[in-house]
Amino acid sequence: MSFVHHELDEPISAFIKAEFLHQLNEEYRGQLIRCVLFGISSFRGEVPTFRAFLVNHDQAEDPVNGSVYDYVPPHAILLDKERDTVGELELEDLVYHNCMDYAFAVHSVSFLRKRREKEMSVHCYFKRKDRWLAGRYLLSMEWHRGNDLLHLVALENGQLSFLPSHKIKFRDGPRQFSWFGKSNTAWRV
Repeated sequence: MSFVHHELDEPISAFIKAEFLHQLNEEYRGQLIRCVLFGISSFRGEVPTFRAFLVNHDQAEDPVNGSVYDYVPPHAILLDKERDTVGELELEDLVYHNCMDYAFAVHSVSFLRKRREKEMSVHCYFKRKDRWLAGRYLLSMEWHRGNDLLHLVALENGQLSFLPSHKIKFRDGPRQFSWFGKSNTAWRV
């Protein structure tokens, strides 16, 4: 169990959109800074965010090198420098809901991880855009007090997304769902 911050067991190589490092200053739009995502954070009522170690290999003498930047939202991250900016999803699409609490757990579900190792892609559905994207399961973030979890998925468009189980198909095959609803029933004796 973690409180606010959790160190990732497997850091993620990525890029941060430079405007997010400069208070959304438009002058930096289109620039990318190489980074390693080494942590994940949960602030109640806000989207999950990342902790990043900045590494700009393109310019070794850059003063950014070695800096740590916290509170990086998912829509500020790209996994690939050669990205499809037309296909980028917005924050409202990338994160299904805000964090439930400051206390949370991060784990990589071994059964789902084994599917990843077999190169089985997952298929993610984004209702607001009525769009499917393939991806790779990375980990799960769970709020025990809120009885909820989100899976972190590396999407084929180079973005990271936090989605619940009912928006992901953990297998290759048809991109459709049978209708199931989340059980809100409390089972007690």
